[in-house]
Amino acid sequence: MSDAKEVLEHILNDEKLLNSKLFRDRVFTDEPIIRRASQMKNAPVPKEISEMKAIAYTPEAYWKTSSWLFYQQGCLMKDYTDDQGLCENFVMYYPTYRDMNTVQLRSYFSWRTQVRNGIFSETRLPFILLYAYELINGIGTSSPWEGYEKLCALRRNYGPTFPAINKYLAQWITDYSVCNQLDPLMLNDSPEMVFDKLLMVLINYENASDDELWNSVTRLSSFPIDKSRFYNENSELFRQVAVNVYRRLSDFFRDNRKNRLVDKYFGHISTSEYHPYYAAVYYNSRRIKSAEYKLNDIHRYWCANGMWYCEKYSSSHGRNKKLGDLMRTIDSMLRERFGFKYKIKPGDTTKIVVNFINEETDSIIREKQRKEAAEIRIDLSLLGNIRSAADSTREKLLVDEEDEYLSEEITETPAVDTPETVDDTESGPSLLDTAEQLFLAALLSGGNYKEAAKKSGSMPSILADSINDKLFDEFGDTVIDFSSDSPQIIEDYAEDLKNYIQEVDNENT
Repeated sequence: MSDAKEVLEHILNDEKLLNSKLFRDRVFTDEPIIRRASQMKNAPVPKEISEMKAIAYTPEAYWKTSSWLFYQQGCLMKDYTDDQGLCENFVMYYPTYRDMNTVQLRSYFSWRTQVRNGIFSETRLPFILLYAYELINGIGTSSPWEGYEKLCALRRNYGPTFPAINKYLAQWITDYSVCNQLDPLMLNDSPEMVFDKLLMVLINYENASDDELWNSVTRLSSFPIDKSRFYNENSELFRQVAVNVYRRLSDFFRDNRKNRLVDKYFGHISTSEYHPYYAAVYYNSRRIKSAEYKLNDIHRYWCANGMWYCEKYSSSHGRNKKLGDLMRTIDSMLRERFGFKYKIKPGDTTKIVVNFINEETDSIIREKQRKEAAEIRIDLSLLGNIRSAADSTREKLLVDEEDEYLSEEITETPAVDTPETVDDTESGPSLLDTAEQLFLAALLSGGNYKEAAKKSGSMPSILADSINDKLFDEFGDTVIDFSSDSPQIIEDYAEDLKNYIQEVDNENT
């Protein structure tokens, strides 16, 4: 008796097994309960799959690469279709035809048949990768454009379900466009192109609008501005301060540093070797020797002697921490400035950044106060009174028809010259209030202007803006310069201002 037959006899005659519920309560036919391997019938293998598997055992396959074998097997099966059901789930990294059994292969080709017909049904992760490998190798496509469309459809339909491979599919789509010299505009929505567009706005900040600059800063910053309580309650103020500070910083680095602010935050444009289809099974059947592909002004690829290179900013495409520190510091300082209840720690920044934030905040506050002071308010309730007074005046000026024309018998009275009416509005009271007069006098005499402002309960910057506004019509220019740390009287108007102050004092006495 053979060993296999002896084992079967022992199992089938075991008393414990025979007395168990598995056998005791069941009726068996004469069909064997346990079969030998030689007695089992294997499912039939389609001819095409058998031929594909046979390629792996050819003499040429022994010294060729695995990517070559994949390409040869894929070309053989490019038109194969099947209708097998979905197989059980399985895990496989870098899946190839050679590593899959017949059930898995038939299940894959059945799913691929549906996808080619526009049906993106439930599938297994290795199937998505295997199909992507086929597309980037040009298997089953008639043109690069068709391959690009199918790769995009694959990512669009399965990327959200399998986020682990979404970034790989996005990168392979870019690689496919580069290697096949497709129109760069087709990559407008790719992560790399989106990043480059935002970065170019920061580079060309002088020509960018405030909205464009704010969009780029917030989308590239690591600081989650949309979750800030202060920003959500003071969005307009925050946006203006952030945009102004970024412009000031960029100007400062342009004028005083060797590198631009963008270079400080995102590194420099650098060149590195470029390996298309990283982490994919790819057989380079075309053997490109020379090519160039320009995505935009800061990102391009080229091939020399079969080697690919890439030139772009060295920073990753993720959110930038240095830009995030800038936004966090702005948020922290604005909270302190306006006494916001919830405080946060500032980011890692320099004194220059702190000074710019303070100065831009002061400037915005002064501008807001100036607009509010200059705003004209009309009380509509007074219009009725004005209209009634006008009607009364009109009635007094009207003359009865019989008195309007004199009789012909009355001799005409000669005209008498009357003196012109004197306008008594020329020399009215001073345009400045007491606080503004004292502040202006202190500036003219070199006195303590800060003390003068403090006594009136105001700030030097506010008083200076108010004086400039009120005297603008009379002088036609700004009389106090506050562009530096302290206010200065414009020298051309100093003597006129002194006379003006003396005239006001004489009127008051």
